[in-house]
Amino acid sequence: MYQSNLRLLNILRVKKLISKNKYEVTKKVLEKELTQGRQPSLNAVEPFKDIIQNETLWREFFKYNQIFLKLSRQFITNTLFPKSKDIGDSQDDPFFDLDNIFKELQETATEDYLQKRLKNIDLALLERKLMDSSQLEFIHNNAVHLEIKAMDKKFGEIAVKNQFSTKKIIDNALSEQTRLYLQTKKNHIIGDILVTRKEMTPEIRDEILLIQNRILEEDWASLLRESAASVIQEQEKNAMFGAILLKEKLMDEQDVRAALQLQKLERKAYEDYQKEDIGSKKQDLAPPRKPRWIGDILVDDYGLSEKNREKIVAKQLQQKIKIINIKMGGNIKSAHQEMIRELDSYFQVHYTENRLQAFIKLNKEIPSSMTSMNIMLWLYQKKITKGLINPSIYSLLENKVKPGDKVMIAKGEAPVHDKLTPNLHFKKGDALRPVIVHKKNRLASIHRTMGKAGINVNQCFIAKHAEACPIQTGVNVIRKNNEFFAACDGVPDFSEKGVLSISPVIDIPGDLDDTGPSINHDCEVCVHGLILSSGKIKCKKLTAEGIKGAILSLDKITVNALIEDARINASGEVQLSSIRNSEVTSLRTVLIQKKQAGTNPSHSLFVSHSVIDSDDVCIFTDVDITSSMIRAKNKIILRKVKVENDCKLVAGDSLAVIAQKKDLERIEKEKKRVKENIQSLEQQLKELFSSLEKKDISDFEAEVALLNVRRQKTMADLDRIRELKKKIRALKKESEKEYNESGDMFLNMSQRISDEKKRVEKLEQEKSLIQKKIIDMYKKEKNRPEIDARKAVISKGTVIQFRFTSLVLESESTGFVFREEYDTLSRRYEIKQHRW
Repeated sequence: MYQSNLRLLNILRVKKLISKNKYEVTKKVLEKELTQGRQPSLNAVEPFKDIIQNETLWREFFKYNQIFLKLSRQFITNTLFPKSKDIGDSQDDPFFDLDNIFKELQETATEDYLQKRLKNIDLALLERKLMDSSQLEFIHNNAVHLEIKAMDKKFGEIAVKNQFSTKKIIDNALSEQTRLYLQTKKNHIIGDILVTRKEMTPEIRDEILLIQNRILEEDWASLLRESAASVIQEQEKNAMFGAILLKEKLMDEQDVRAALQLQKLERKAYEDYQKEDIGSKKQDLAPPRKPRWIGDILVDDYGLSEKNREKIVAKQLQQKIKIINIKMGGNIKSAHQEMIRELDSYFQVHYTENRLQAFIKLNKEIPSSMTSMNIMLWLYQKKITKGLINPSIYSLLENKVKPGDKVMIAKGEAPVHDKLTPNLHFKKGDALRPVIVHKKNRLASIHRTMGKAGINVNQCFIAKHAEACPIQTGVNVIRKNNEFFAACDGVPDFSEKGVLSISPVIDIPGDLDDTGPSINHDCEVCVHGLILSSGKIKCKKLTAEGIKGAILSLDKITVNALIEDARINASGEVQLSSIRNSEVTSLRTVLIQKKQAGTNPSHSLFVSHSVIDSDDVCIFTDVDITSSMIRAKNKIILRKVKVENDCKLVAGDSLAVIAQKKDLERIEKEKKRVKENIQSLEQQLKELFSSLEKKDISDFEAEVALLNVRRQKTMADLDRIRELKKKIRALKKESEKEYNESGDMFLNMSQRISDEKKRVEKLEQEKSLIQKKIIDMYKKEKNRPEIDARKAVISKGTVIQFRFTSLVLESESTGFVFREEYDTLSRRYEIKQHRW
């Protein structure tokens, strides 16, 4: 019962049927009753009887029960009832015959309302074990939300009807209201959401809430205190308060005038302080207090009672509601309607763009009976309420404005637009040392100085706008919110017109040396001089006059002059001129020939002491090849080429095969080194054995044997035998000592020889595996590699290699094409010579 009473009390509070203070008083009484073991119904609580009329209480209670029953039925059907069905039908099940249960509850709630009984329907749900207390609380919270939602839908209808908002904005705000409730379990009224989102002014929100009677009397004074949107409206509000006070004869006119004057002085002192410059005396002076509302001044300084202030506030708010009704076209008296129609014949309203300013055009001369209040009410009916210009109204009344003329009657607040400031995150380089960025690098950002929305004369927001973006997106630049990023590697540029772009070509007008930019970018590099860098250059495509350094390109390389002491690795085509002491590797064609323009036809190109590997085709024209190796997987084409001494032409090997063959060469070199090491160790061991001469004791042993044969041994013979045996023992000890000293060396050298022999066996195994891999690669390839040597001079000693075979020419040959063919019987690749 206690929880049920609180729920109903909360609904009355949400619907503004009781004040905050009366809500708290009633709640404390209910808590006190609970501690004493009593839980009376809400209408039996003593303070509550005088708070709300019984008819209102019964009506609201009945409406609340209807919503509660509807939500409960929906909740049980969607959540609890399916679980009950899984168990099986049983008459002991509380959800058995659910339709009749809720029909009975509905009839009970209706009968209670007709008999004017205040009974909590949620208690019936609890007694029937249809729901527990936590579920009832959940339903109650949803009922509160639906009550607020219903009132806010009406709020939206009023706003749209009076053009304070649009249906789309209202619908979005209602959706946001639901989202916030689901997220936070707290209710937010739509008016607050619209104000927070700068889609409605607080003044318009409060006016609609007043029309809906959703602002409690206890909040009226606070509402009036904060209601003025301009100095003029503040003065009008204070003057109206004083005028009602005098009309009700609650204070002397002298005191009211003095209070109004004091309020004016406080406002002026506050405004003067706000206008002081930062560097002036402002820092030395104590800031004046914020100007008080006239009601506060009269209570604090002139003895007005709180009760009388509340009385004046109520009357002033009633007057305000009358003006709002005129503004919104509701509850207008006939006299007011007649007056508005009459003023329509005198005035026409004209607006500037966005209705920031309103003008009145006078149609005919104004009669002396017209008052400023008449014009004010007419302006309110036209929804012109922001920034009213009182001097213009007085000029109209004093006939200072002639028929046909226009006068500004109201002026709103213009929006302060966002300011956008560009911020570049790279420094501009020079021609020889350009700034280079990588893909996805942040190039620039925009700093936004926030502005504020304006308010037009109809109290409607005017959206602020950002000024034109100071950075325009050029080629290879993408924008994400207020930041700009590189879409590729390259050189950034920010033009005078504010266009940010990326050039995918790094263009260097002179030589590129170690003082130049470090290039490790996926873009094209064009060097109009020589590349003298000792470090690696990694790029997508490279064009240069000459190279002396290490180059790694991901795509194509074009060099117009000499390449010397360089290592080039490309996945694209390589176009070269002369090359010396260098290595070139490409997955595509390697082309060496003279350029058509700017070359000397009498000068031949050359390839000297270099290695050229291609995984496709090598094409040489007008080239002298000396002491070099040319490899191509598919074809080597030589036109007007002279192949001189110590050269090797290899056709049919891919780069993968070449790598395997390099491993074979490495293994052979290692085997040779290991075998030489074994021979050296064996020779050392042999020399060590030969140095260990066995001591010759045979003569001494023969003499001892001869003396022992004699039958009659003299003393001299015995002494001689002892002396000989002593010498034999000494020589044996000397030999044993030498062998012991050399034993560790013998073992160590023997172990090393054994390890090296095992190393040879391991290398042989590696060699066999590699050879097998090469054979497998050959069998998978379907191409028929060849060397096209038309109009080429190939000197004696040049090695023409087709995989496992090689051919040494016996004499100079001209016009031969060497083709590779596979012999199916011998299962070998053989060389065939064909003369053109």
